[in-house]
Amino acid sequence: MLYDSIEPCGDAATQATHLQKFSQALYWKGLNYSTLCRLGGTEGCSAETACGTAREALDKCLALRKEIKASSDKIAEVQFARGVLTFCMAEALSSGHIYRGLHGNGTRSQAARGLYQKAMELFHEVYEDWRSRLGDAALETVKAVTMLSTVANKLDGPTAALKWSKMEVQIREEVQGTLHP
Repeated sequence: MLYDSIEPCGDAATQATHLQKFSQALYWKGLNYSTLCRLGGTEGCSAETACGTAREALDKCLALRKEIKASSDKIAEVQFARGVLTFCMAEALSSGHIYRGLHGNGTRSQAARGLYQKAMELFHEVYEDWRSRLGDAALETVKAVTMLSTVANKLDGPTAALKWSKMEVQIREEVQGTLHP
């Protein structure tokens, strides 16, 4: 597995700091490769490779954060990123960037729908966690609301997304003001 050979040095406090920084680097790597997956990869990195790299980074990040007993905020952050990856995989699948062998009889669209549903579950879980711990007006909560709206639109169309979109606008106006883009 990737990253198995990394061993922090120094005293316990230094090791803890290194592991926290390493977990944050894994988090961002997971998000960046998720985006690369959604966009179809590059000449040097296929969409499938990007998806796999993102999943591996986020899985390692989550395991590491649990191992170092990171705060529930940091655990929820990884769960949000896993939702982003799942959404990006659904988008990549819908666009034909991954699993090119899936076609005919609606297999590709059914598989993408399953990924969108899993993303919706992850975002809903994170939304409930952030809302209960941080409140409705927290920027973390609105991130989850944004993604719930986006995924609801993909699954069931604009009408299904309207509730979440209205909530997002209301929270953003309350937290960031009416002139915020």
